Amino acid sequence: MGDCIQLFEDYVNKILEGNNIKVPKYKIIGNAEEAKSAYADIGKEVVIKPIGIKGRGKLGLVYTAKTKEEAADATKQLLDKISNNANNAKATIIIEEKINAKKEFYLAVAIDTSLSKPFIIISSSGGINIEEVSANDPDSIVRVPVDITVGINKDEIAKSLLRVSAEQNDSFLNIISNAYSIFRKYDAELVEINPLILTNNNEFVAVDVIMNINDDSLPRQKEISEYIKQHDERSAIVRDMASMGWSYVELDGDIGIISSGAGLCMSTLDLMKLYGGNPANFLDMAQVDGNGLYKALDMMSKNQNIKAILIHLVAGLNDCGLMAEGIKKFVEERNPNIKIVTRIVGNNEEVGDKVLRSINIENIHSMDKAVEKVVEVSRNDNINR
Repeated sequence: MGDCIQLFEDYVNKILEGNNIKVPKYKIIGNAEEAKSAYADIGKEVVIKPIGIKGRGKLGLVYTAKTKEEAADATKQLLDKISNNANNAKATIIIEEKINAKKEFYLAVAIDTSLSKPFIIISSSGGINIEEVSANDPDSIVRVPVDITVGINKDEIAKSLLRVSAEQNDSFLNIISNAYSIFRKYDAELVEINPLILTNNNEFVAVDVIMNINDDSLPRQKEISEYIKQHDERSAIVRDMASMGWSYVELDGDIGIISSGAGLCMSTLDLMKLYGGNPANFLDMAQVDGNGLYKALDMMSKNQNIKAILIHLVAGLNDCGLMAEGIKKFVEERNPNIKIVTRIVGNNEEVGDKVLRSINIENIHSMDKAVEKVVEVSRNDNINR
């Protein structure tokens, strides 16, 4: 199963507009001067906020402005706050018209994993974290399951709207229908509008929106895939590992780990820390063969922090000899400066031992000794591979 990718207003607003769901007038900006220009284009009181920062309101990262000077000043303050937080240093800023609300609702289309089907969530308490609403006022939330072979049942939805005291039910029904269409069209796991504002003119406007998709769907979603490539702030190594379908997490250490199976990888991490080592990653490979090992070593060697790599594999149906051939090919073609320690045991391990000895790697059959060895060589620049 793939990873969840979250998309925010800078992209999802365009999807909503293209599916007849109104959003505020907005601009994406990067500095105070751009804020002035955006304010002039919007022509009324604006809200200025960062995209992609969870809990931005509670963090004091949402500003309003009634003049272009106030917009510029608020943008500068916001950028200063963000720059002081390394985790949010690359946040995008959106400036949008302020929408005055007659009522605020919560609307989402999500997947109920227990029922393996989508469902519609509607609440009369919009603009509030839905988990808080669920805990404090559960009666204000209705959930309507959807049969994907039939689509949404408008009669059932209409009854649910009465329970949350919704107005303009025909318009609300259309928005729900359009949100569900987006959910299906883009292979989404979640389409969330919070709040969905009903204005004094009885128009619905989607103010804050997010959409989650599973990266397994990206081959079908060419436009989203291209957008993610352009805006992906993950390291090249993380992107390359993800493209192979491998579970890879970067850590801040200097010892790379290549393993097969999450349990084996986690136990290797724990043992390494026990011996005083600093893991540089968690890598659970799905493709445990010579070609896969060659690719993993090639990707991992691009991490300049790594001083040594432990290859820890237990072969069942896989062949230790073929895996060792992948390591041999990498060493002979790349001549890496990184030290390599191996524990490859199981099917055909005698052949694997022989292949590895041909490139001066002594395969270590003991897990403790292999981990102890890689920690040792990571600390000693004079120890050869």
